[in-house]
Amino acid sequence: MLVSDRPVHNAGRRPLPLAVILLFGPIFFVAGLLVFGLLTGQVPAQPGALRVPPAVLGLIALVFCTGGLGLMLARWQPKLAGFLGVIAFCCFVGLFNWIAFGSGDREFSRGKSGGVATPVSEFEGRVVFGLFAGALDALILYGLYHGLKRRSAAARPRDG
Repeated sequence: MLVSDRPVHNAGRRPLPLAVILLFGPIFFVAGLLVFGLLTGQVPAQPGALRVPPAVLGLIALVFCTGGLGLMLARWQPKLAGFLGVIAFCCFVGLFNWIAFGSGDREFSRGKSGGVATPVSEFEGRVVFGLFAGALDALILYGLYHGLKRRSAAARPRDG
């Protein structure tokens, strides 16, 4: 009988290549640190260049930091990496919700095959982002429902 060195929970899945982990994990993590630096004033920005609320900068930083850290830990701490991935995903969805439903003006454009972008109305842009944000919100709610359902089924005493 052959013994596999793969964890049981990862049966049937190939682990991420080490090159991907070592290259992209730190890059994403450092990108998040740079955004945190912008948020705290440690990284200078031109006056008026940041036209987003600090909370949105925090979400952007969390997407990159938790995503990069999760990627770096995926092979060695898969449960922690999965948890960090969930945090990154929820922050990502929060950004789409802010673009669609947050206060303030938005500027949208549509790219053409020739590389020239044409402006799109704010309403149209918010509708597109709102539809996508709604779909992602539904995905999160489905995941929560499915997880709670599985936990309650596991907690029920079994007859037998």
